[in-house]
Amino acid sequence: MIYLERRSCSIIILKYFSQISLKRWRNCINNKNIFIDFDGTLADIAPRHYRVYEECVKALGGTPLDKEEYWEMKRANLSWDKLLPLSGLSIDEKDRYLKLFIDRIESQEELGADELFKDSLRTLEKLRANGNKLYLLSLRRNTNALDWQIEHLGIRHLFEKILSGHSDTKEGTLLKKADIVRQTVDNPSEVVIIGDTEADVAAAQQLGATSIALLSGIRNKEFLSAMHPNYLVDGIGDVNNIKL
Repeated sequence: MIYLERRSCSIIILKYFSQISLKRWRNCINNKNIFIDFDGTLADIAPRHYRVYEECVKALGGTPLDKEEYWEMKRANLSWDKLLPLSGLSIDEKDRYLKLFIDRIESQEELGADELFKDSLRTLEKLRANGNKLYLLSLRRNTNALDWQIEHLGIRHLFEKILSGHSDTKEGTLLKKADIVRQTVDNPSEVVIIGDTEADVAAAQQLGATSIALLSGIRNKEFLSAMHPNYLVDGIGDVNNIKL
């Protein structure tokens, strides 16, 4: 009898906390098409970015900045024209540097070392549980490498589609994501775009959609604030606190 009473109490307690949990899950974004960036949004890009920068600078005979200094400058959107001289390289070596950097930054060897942020998986699962359709949207050059990485990390099943596109110009980069969204859904103004760069915020603004900018990636608070996103939060785990 005591055992049965404990089971009964456990069931009541379980139901109580399940109701609380359900309310929390519902108190966020519901029934939307959500386009989510990957680098700096779901996965920590800082280790890979610095590792590749360091290797490329050394390969050309330069002296890399330390990680904290480099990442602070990149997050402030400092150009390679300014970063390379600070790393002991001349502007004349920019093309050689960029070729090395681009060839390596999306290599399978480097991508295999990426890790998801601790809240990424839980947040994606909650968003799906609330009736949202999730689309991964990246500006990667190498689509095959992106597909491999998503499978490698075990999150492919959480997305309707894996979408990517690239432009070699700044202007094209700011237009690319909006173009992809228009080609993917019928109501682009009603989507939510989550990401860590100006490309994500710009895409949402072009579409009249909702932008959620994250401070976990390659742009800092001052830079992203100046873009005027609808929401600005620390990381992917904070998205579930937003109600739309």
